[in-house]
Amino acid sequence: MPAKTVIILDRQGVRWRYALWADVPASRQPHYAQPAAVSAYAGATTAENTAIATGAVAERVGQMDVLVGAQLAAVQAELAILWTTYQAEIAAWNPWLRYGSFRAADGSWTAGGVA
Repeated sequence: MPAKTVIILDRQGVRWRYALWADVPASRQPHYAQPAAVSAYAGATTAENTAIATGAVAERVGQMDVLVGAQLAAVQAELAILWTTYQAEIAAWNPWLRYGSFRAADGSWTAGGVA
């Protein structure tokens, strides 16, 4: 699990921009890997950027509008809910379930897949 899960990037008026970091299951990390990727968070450490580049951590940048006068605790609670939903999505979503399955020349099938 990344040490940081939600990072507030900036605020312009009522619009808050944030980054969510989610832990990627080890077997799916190669599919998330982007060797040149770096975080939208300029304060990310070398290790954090490496985790994103190797696919160990998935990053989603988003924005939300916050009511004028909203308490910081309410904003933080909403961001925590967004992160929980994102982490659950990363853990559950697996479009590679049959990845690498193939049909051989003799007509037999070999199952593939990423857990």
